[in-house]
Amino acid sequence: MFESLVDGFVKPKYDENKAIFIDRNPKYFGCILDYLRMANTDFEYELASSIDKNELLKEAKFYNIQGLVDLIETYFFDSIILNTEDSRKNLFKICEFPSKTRLNLLYRATTDGFSAQNFHSKCDHLKKTLTIIKTTGNYIFGGYTEQSWDGNVKWKDDPNAFIFSINNCIKAKVNPLYLSNAICCYSHYGPTFGGGHDIYISNDSNSSNQNQIIEIAVIDEEKCLSQLEPIENHVPTVNRASSTASVSSIYSFQDQCLFYFSCFKYLVIEDMERFISENLLHKNLKLIWLRKT
Repeated sequence: MFESLVDGFVKPKYDENKAIFIDRNPKYFGCILDYLRMANTDFEYELASSIDKNELLKEAKFYNIQGLVDLIETYFFDSIILNTEDSRKNLFKICEFPSKTRLNLLYRATTDGFSAQNFHSKCDHLKKTLTIIKTTGNYIFGGYTEQSWDGNVKWKDDPNAFIFSINNCIKAKVNPLYLSNAICCYSHYGPTFGGGHDIYISNDSNSSNQNQIIEIAVIDEEKCLSQLEPIENHVPTVNRASSTASVSSIYSFQDQCLFYFSCFKYLVIEDMERFISENLLHKNLKLIWLRKT
């Protein structure tokens, strides 16, 4: 719209003050102008949580501002587990994904099936995937890999693989003691990270109690040793007594000091999803590792 006015393809209408008149609701015009002001700067435009994204999307499409359209649609990806805008923004912040990353659903366990065969039939041979896991106690975590899942291969290395916790707002690389075992691709396994395992999702994960995770927490680098005891006494977010949990999502993309502790087993999976996108440029992690033995 703006380009058409400037280039003369659209004849402008003027009001009594000789200002250009555009017959649109002015409520979201300020957002349009704010985005355009920041378009050629080093600052990234952030959508206010109070803005109706559907209405702003209509205005962005009317004015043909594709960058703003892409930004708004980023938060509309089809996830059951991350079903609010804030939770999706939190995912992008924790994993440091570019704001323009687009996610498209590939697989959902509640509709496609919970077996390892179901998972591999939908997800094999596709790179850059993010798995999100949710327990029945609402603990949400997961893992990312740039390698493709392949049921015919046992292990794959991936220096950029990481696991994360939505509840604790942190991420960490998979256990560096098993650099060649970043992900496990056994045909009878679901998504599995780390040779330990850091995350293990079993076959028929909604009826099996063999799923497990390792919870992670943040410590200041200089205080790692001095805070060892407090961390060991940490009250975990995952309920030890719970016998059920849920892997909620698996995503694939086009685009401090961490301390491991507490392995939780006997979890049952509720749901899994997977998305794909090609514009993801993941930032390298610089993390310090300790593992509780």
